[in-house]
Amino acid sequence: MQPSRRAVLGAVGSSVLALSAGCTGALPTSSGSEQTSDVSATDAPATGGTSTGSDGAAFEARLHGPEREWLLFDGTDLERVGDVRTTDSGMVGLPVLLTEAALADVTETFREAGVAENRDAFEIVQTYDGDETGRFGISASLVEAITDGEWDGQLLLSFENREQAERVRAALVASSDA
Repeated sequence: MQPSRRAVLGAVGSSVLALSAGCTGALPTSSGSEQTSDVSATDAPATGGTSTGSDGAAFEARLHGPEREWLLFDGTDLERVGDVRTTDSGMVGLPVLLTEAALADVTETFREAGVAENRDAFEIVQTYDGDETGRFGISASLVEAITDGEWDGQLLLSFENREQAERVRAALVASSDA
């Protein structure tokens, strides 16, 4: 049975999107790093889990700039959804992996938008079913990884607790089975 929209919105709403070299809600780049609220690099492998790629468009991440916004990716751009895990810093995370096409699109969007030249003018906004569920700054480490071509498209959705992460995982997996 699919989780209710309310359950998914509640879970996603309290989550933080973490792009490995992507968004974070305080995921460190190493076990000794301080936590930040900026979008930053992580080392979260998307191992195990389930392949996706169907009706996940209800979940979106957008790049908002000073003059316009761009779609970075949505739930259909996820190649894999991993298992919920606890990071070294104690955060609960859900590793996912973007498809190669989505990785290329996100990279091109960052370059086209000029994020490297003025990252503080941009933020990433996460939505589920049209409702905003998170808004995050962009770290220098993400910009550097994308500019250097080192970002591999791994993402880590981080959460306050395991229950929230499990609800979002169930919704993403269910959307891939639809």
